[in-house]
Amino acid sequence: MNFNNIYAHGIARVGAATFEVTLGDPQVNAGKIIELARAAATAHVAVLVFPRDCLAGATVGDWGGNTSVTTATGAALRQIAQETKDLGLLLVLGARLAGQSRALFITDGTVHDAAESPLGFTASNLAGLRVLPLVGEDLVGSYAALATRVSTSGSGSILPDKSASSESDMVAGTPLPTAPTLLVQLAAPVRTVGALRRLHRAARELSRSTGTAVVVAAGSRGESSTDSTPLAAGFVSCNGSVLAAEEHLGTAGLTLADVVLPELLATRGDTAWDYPLGGNSENFRVDVDLDAKIPLLEPPAQRPLVPGSARRYRAELREAFEVQVAGLMRRLSAVRDANIVLGLSGGLDSTLALLVAVAAKAGRFESQTGREAGESPVAGLAPHENETIPAKTSPTPVTSASPANLKLATNGNAADQTANTPDDWRRAILAFTMPGFATSAGTKNAALRLAEALGVDCETIDIRATATEMLRTMGHPAGLGEPVYDVTFENIQAGLRADYLFRLANQRGGFVLGTGDLSEAALGWCTYGVGDHMSHYGVNGGVPKSMMPDLIRVAARVLCERGLVGDEARLHEVLAEVISADITPELIPDHADAGGVEQHQTTEGAIGPYLLHDFFLYHTLRGANPRLVAFLAVAAFTRQAPVGDAAGALPASPTGGSASPTDENHPVNSEVNRYFSREEILEWLRVFYRRFLTQQFKRTAMVAGPVIWEGMSLSPRTGFHFPADLSPETALAELGDL
Repeated sequence: MNFNNIYAHGIARVGAATFEVTLGDPQVNAGKIIELARAAATAHVAVLVFPRDCLAGATVGDWGGNTSVTTATGAALRQIAQETKDLGLLLVLGARLAGQSRALFITDGTVHDAAESPLGFTASNLAGLRVLPLVGEDLVGSYAALATRVSTSGSGSILPDKSASSESDMVAGTPLPTAPTLLVQLAAPVRTVGALRRLHRAARELSRSTGTAVVVAAGSRGESSTDSTPLAAGFVSCNGSVLAAEEHLGTAGLTLADVVLPELLATRGDTAWDYPLGGNSENFRVDVDLDAKIPLLEPPAQRPLVPGSARRYRAELREAFEVQVAGLMRRLSAVRDANIVLGLSGGLDSTLALLVAVAAKAGRFESQTGREAGESPVAGLAPHENETIPAKTSPTPVTSASPANLKLATNGNAADQTANTPDDWRRAILAFTMPGFATSAGTKNAALRLAEALGVDCETIDIRATATEMLRTMGHPAGLGEPVYDVTFENIQAGLRADYLFRLANQRGGFVLGTGDLSEAALGWCTYGVGDHMSHYGVNGGVPKSMMPDLIRVAARVLCERGLVGDEARLHEVLAEVISADITPELIPDHADAGGVEQHQTTEGAIGPYLLHDFFLYHTLRGANPRLVAFLAVAAFTRQAPVGDAAGALPASPTGGSASPTDENHPVNSEVNRYFSREEILEWLRVFYRRFLTQQFKRTAMVAGPVIWEGMSLSPRTGFHFPADLSPETALAELGDL
């Protein structure tokens, strides 16, 4: 079995075909169908779909009922079946039989009427591929009607065991079936303004609501122009995502896409690949040489969460930031608007956390006062009246008796806790930068300048003396100045920072805002119980590291638009430095190893590129096994860099100069264009499984925080159930021969 064969990994290639129909001449049209079927077989297609009534034409009208046409239709079907029987694929095409538009299955030299196979066709040698046809332009209505007809006919059921639980899971009052994996729509829509977009939207939404792939073959060139203009197009959607969409402008067209069946099934909650549903579907066999090389049509996206449209990507990043801010605002209301205590390192994670904190505190101020956070509460008053407004009384320290040590103590009543001046809400954000043995001047200064640009106070607490004393007390060589840089040396620094933050929260009436992200949680790249593992609330736990730079850019832009940034120029400058800097915990000083080679600590040098790990995580969470993840990763990251902009990249600055990090036209993080050797990919994939499968004990104690992207959560409270004592050996064994 060839590793570079899509079918060896459970991936099915499907297609939509259109051609220039000759009205009323099934024999001529049969020849065109056969030609397209042969081309599809050459491209290793498993299922090929043609439009509605394509044998004689959807606009042939009453002439289609003439005996000359009906007789020719039967002969054409026999010809197609005979000449495609050795192609090893399933054809689904439309023809009028007995005055009705029908979907016909043709495979292995036999024609089957879909009306006689209500449960569709199942591939006998491609686990999980079950095809169900829908005829007509009203995709959702056709689906609901079919579900109702099948469930009441006694011929079987395509309905799930349990009823749909929400209105979005219902169509015309009927629970949507979940058994088919591939819905094929045979359509012949009239070309009007927006018709194709509506068809695509319906297919995309149906694929999302049913957890299926949907293939649409829409229309044929050559249809009558008496009352309409014909169109021809192919469209493939999977679980709400567009895999392929083309309008066929020539005399014939094929739209092909690869459907990753294991991920599709796992995403919708199916635990097995074969589905006996109380009735028998027909079977077909995909004739594929598993020893041949059959690569993917297109390399997978290196960052699967990034949509193809730059505008949509920016909109989704804004929404992601809004989710973070809304979650923190809700938590602030629960802890009576306690001060936010935040460790600011000058790195990506703490930078994003501070931006979220500023937006959340400003939002709480606005919701409580009815004023914009940048608006003066005494606008319109005379200058001398401004001077009479008393300063807000500083809160008294919180005692250990206060609930959870989070309640913000005041000298007055509850109203005193509401900020009275525009700057009060900023004073409720307490940032601390805590340089250790390896902290560079660059990151320390970046932290201080970032806080200053946002109008937030940032105190410096040097932890080196305390860490040295602890090392000395423990008898660690580094306590006596020896260059022993082990995990104890690193974690003492991480632990001290957490100790300071929690005790500062006790002292100053606050709660600790966590900065750890999704990628760190997946890899267990955090210090258990302290450091970036533990806090009172975390806003970054649903954000992959490779998305951080773009999310920071958009978050900063949102703050600028809201007037929450004191010095925009300085903010742009410091964010550019933060985003371009190496990702490093800065726990081990630069030093020469035993061989005299200078060592500089970086996170990706230790555990591998986050771009790869985020890709591995995405597909693993969608049910892909290790070999499938390896196959997809090799396809995504070993091809040559494309010429020009990468797919989905935001356009460069229109001025031709460099865009600021918060500029609307700033390009997507350049990591999207990174490539690796096959050996590097497999090496880091093994690292991923070793860490991912052995670090669950940290995720079991994961801090509360919002899910940002659907399906991208590792919290045991949001459906990620995982034992803490798994061994990675089985997963690694699957990669052993690669």
